[in-house]
Amino acid sequence: MKQFWKVLDGLVNFLLALGILGVAVVCFAQIVARSIFNSSIMWSGEASRYLFVYVVFLAAVALTRDNSFICMDLIQSHIPQRARFYYDLVLRLLLIAYAAVLLIYGAQYAMQNAYQRSSSLHIPKSILYMIMPASGFLIILYSLRNIYHDILRKLGKEGAE
Repeated sequence: MKQFWKVLDGLVNFLLALGILGVAVVCFAQIVARSIFNSSIMWSGEASRYLFVYVVFLAAVALTRDNSFICMDLIQSHIPQRARFYYDLVLRLLLIAYAAVLLIYGAQYAMQNAYQRSSSLHIPKSILYMIMPASGFLIILYSLRNIYHDILRKLGKEGAE
């Protein structure tokens, strides 16, 4: 199972880095084309927007994986130590509920737009919208893993996997 998580973590990191690099390269190419060649790359704006959206959704997956979402420290600091496990559990369950909505409605939205094409790139919009259900699924998966690890910590079985 550790190998599965290692491969999935590496894939998320790779896609995130590739998306950030893609946004930078497309934006840089557009700047060079406009300033040096007095010409515009017609598809660059749309490509950079779509890549940026992919980066945002993949970053949400990575933040879930790493337990790095911004949370209300003010509330958490006033909760007794014994109750923090339940507070974290409620937050994780709320995140799972949100991710389930993203998964279900994102898949429906992607399928509804399967026959539409983007204006500049001319690729099916369903490809562009599939990041919503994919990230929803991965957020649920990582949240369940985090809950599992929280339960192991609560039971004092930190090293068990």
